[in-house]
Amino acid sequence: MPKTIRIRFYCSQACMDWPLSTYKILNYGSVPATVSAIKDALVNYGPLVTTFSVYSDFMAITAEYTPTLAAAMKGGMRCLLLDMTTRTNASL
Repeated sequence: MPKTIRIRFYCSQACMDWPLSTYKILNYGSVPATVSAIKDALVNYGPLVTTFSVYSDFMAITAEYTPTLAAAMKGGMRCLLLDMTTRTNASL
């Protein structure tokens, strides 16, 4: 079982010039959940913020993983998708 690492970050620990490294989002949208649409969006728009549900059997996922209806939803995960490579017969 992997170790859980918890990192706490407090506002007082932020760099004093953090407002200078921010930018305003001028536009946003959604991308259809298909491999080709996601690849096109990455090429045309850059990194994508993505989300997915996490189920109780999440840590047991392997290349041969088959979702079951018995797994209980535990929460969600948010990540930044920077690149995408598709492979067949790849192992995790």
